[in-house]
Amino acid sequence: MLPAADYRDAIVKDTNRAEFDELVARADTVTTMPFSTSSGPGLPRRPPTSS
Repeated sequence: MLPAADYRDAIVKDTNRAEFDELVARADTVTTMPFSTSSGPGLPRRPPTSS
């Protein structure tokens, strides 16, 4: 269950993305809640990475 469509990009840290992607790929079913953005209490936005 993912809370929003942008969860991977907005919340999952770069260092954890490979593991996140593997877990999603291995899941029988992945359900995403009908929200476009991950925001609000309990879902702090990941700070932007500097280039």
